[in-house]
Amino acid sequence: MQRMEKVMRIYHSKAEVPKDYEYWLTRPMSERLAALEYLRSVAYPDYDPRGPIQRVYRVVTRERR
Repeated sequence: MQRMEKVMRIYHSKAEVPKDYEYWLTRPMSERLAALEYLRSVAYPDYDPRGPIQRVYRVVTRERR
């Protein structure tokens, strides 16, 4: 399985921003979300967006005042 390289870049001006950023700003929201879901499925193949939300809780017994 191919792993995705995690990279973060900081840009100090709009002139430095890559052209792909401007491209994605022109795309409709539905297309951006579809691309996001595709990248998520590649990075996390076992992820199921329709699955239940895991909840973690703990019962704490407190003294009465």
